[in-house]
Amino acid sequence: MNKNLLVLIAAVVLSACGGVSSSEKKCTKEKIVKEKPYKYASMKDGVLHLDLNEARKHPREVKLSDICDSLIYIPLETKKKCLLGRNINRVEIDGDDVFIHDGWKLFHFDISGKFIGQLGKTGRGPGEYVCTEFCLDRDNKKVYVRACYKHRILEFDYQGNLKSDSIKAGGIINNMYYDSKNNCIVGSGDYCMSKISGDYNILRKIDVSSNSFNQVLPSKYFPKGFFDVKLNSKIESLYISADICSYSGGIYFQELLNDTVYRYDNKKVLPHVILNNSAFRKELKSSVFMNNKLAYFTDPEYNYATLAGETSRYMFFGAIPPLFIYDKEGKALSCLKSAKNDKNLIHNDIDKIFDFDDFFRRIKEEKYLYSMKRAYDFIEKVEESNGVDSKYSKRINEIKRGLKEESNPVLVLARLKK
Repeated sequence: MNKNLLVLIAAVVLSACGGVSSSEKKCTKEKIVKEKPYKYASMKDGVLHLDLNEARKHPREVKLSDICDSLIYIPLETKKKCLLGRNINRVEIDGDDVFIHDGWKLFHFDISGKFIGQLGKTGRGPGEYVCTEFCLDRDNKKVYVRACYKHRILEFDYQGNLKSDSIKAGGIINNMYYDSKNNCIVGSGDYCMSKISGDYNILRKIDVSSNSFNQVLPSKYFPKGFFDVKLNSKIESLYISADICSYSGGIYFQELLNDTVYRYDNKKVLPHVILNNSAFRKELKSSVFMNNKLAYFTDPEYNYATLAGETSRYMFFGAIPPLFIYDKEGKALSCLKSAKNDKNLIHNDIDKIFDFDDFFRRIKEEKYLYSMKRAYDFIEKVEESNGVDSKYSKRINEIKRGLKEESNPVLVLARLKK
């Protein structure tokens, strides 16, 4: 081949693939970032695998500033008709709307903390309810409330107007989430199932448009999740151990003794992430089972390395410590280690005052961690930290001056990095 022709071809290839311009250097740098090696993780057959066993051997301290970039403080307005108790069951945020399930009631605040109203009335009459669960249809600005004393779900708009009380719930349904793709409500059903039925369904789907109720996940997805309960020397029923959650627009479930977290999408069940967590499971089996009964598995506070939250960048996994964070951008799995050797595994170095304990169940609107601070705790923490200087000091002291010990809590949001 002609020597000059070879030189020309080489020049064209270099121009297309490399080059020396600033924009091309940027592209090359971004390519290197994308090809960064995984840490305690890998991709196999298009599915993410996370090695919790290895990450647990090398725990590290994580600061709040490592994963969050700012804080928002929301003092919730205090009125007689919206006094919140000590046990707040659930908080959901949709833009400027904040919904708080407290006891048997469901309250609506705006993002500044102003009280908007209670959704419906507490009671057992027409249109009344005793709230046990709720979920939001963010696209259509609807709220679905599970009434505990009847097999119905009530539909409200964001203004608190009752739109329907005829949606059939079909028995017990817990951990409600709205699936916008399929226009249905999804939640976990009875954890204790009768053997007479011949099969054991855990995930339940309620089609909002047709008011129909279905059981959609049979026992084949929970091969290890059934445990005998002996009564009078006979096996009367089986307990199922499973975790159901909804993040990033999807519905996820996992049998707690199984490594696979599944995604339920458009009537298909697909693996979402696979965990290597066998070392912890061995310890779990020896310490949790007593007299053939399963202890604590269905309590959300006892989360055995299940997917507890997900955003565009992070995946959070709960356990009885430790906890894990997977950074999708950095391709790194971290096992959290507390500097103080207590339950607060993430040190708040942003305002240096308020702890973010139990954060892993508190991911809202796919961009916040949240922590609810009781008024008297808020006042005490600020007084104890007198002299601590941060860019939030002025705002924190302003909120403190407006609080009394009996005031409603302060909602603290930490914005996750994108």
